[in-house]
Amino acid sequence: MDTVMVLSAGRTGTVFLTRTLPDHVPGLHVVHEPPGSRTTLVLGNVRAWSGLGDGLLRSRIASGIERRRAGLPEGTTYVEINPMLCPAADLLPDAVSPLRLVHLVRHPVGWVRSIRAFKASGWRRHVVDHAPFVTPCPWPRPEGWGALDDVGRALWRWRVCNENIEALAPRADRYVRLTYEDLFRGDRAIRLRALEVLLDALGRPMPDDVAPLLGAEAANPAPPGPRVDVDPALVEAICGPFLTRYGYGAT
Repeated sequence: MDTVMVLSAGRTGTVFLTRTLPDHVPGLHVVHEPPGSRTTLVLGNVRAWSGLGDGLLRSRIASGIERRRAGLPEGTTYVEINPMLCPAADLLPDAVSPLRLVHLVRHPVGWVRSIRAFKASGWRRHVVDHAPFVTPCPWPRPEGWGALDDVGRALWRWRVCNENIEALAPRADRYVRLTYEDLFRGDRAIRLRALEVLLDALGRPMPDDVAPLLGAEAANPAPPGPRVDVDPALVEAICGPFLTRYGYGAT
């Protein structure tokens, strides 16, 4: 059975894809942040801080995927869309073989505005900023960390998550990177091409009717709130090396 992991820092249209792909692309079993993912996230953050827990996390990830794949019909492609694996991304090649990976990225300015408004789902939204080990952060802390506000720390979160996922490229049997903007905000031709790349990575042909897959309606929108200011100079200082590589150019 084929397995494809779709990773990102979150807020990249993953809920839309989870709800839409299985309805319009035959042969896919798609799960989004399956039960236990938040615990895996916390354990991954504790591991980054302590340097301990590789074996536990590796076993947890592998057994969870195997359990969810069990009993699926022959020929089904298991697709796990799971931003919460960011802190433990380096363990995936040992837990999933062969590893086929789709890396979704979003421009850090739009991502920070979205994540600061959304924060987390449900009741967790009100406590996520205050609970330990629930947010991916760099370790050891970069110089000047203590003086950063929530926006600056969110930019580091964006960098750490995408850096961890990108580092898997040489170890993956297949690695594809797509931008949120191409999948959801580009013109029709750009979106079609991005969709073709995504479905090819999933091992599926384009459906006859692509209209539902080109819909850009938010499936999990952030709640309304004041616009978050993001200093371009800070974006460049923290995320600069990735902007050109991901096709965004200068800030």
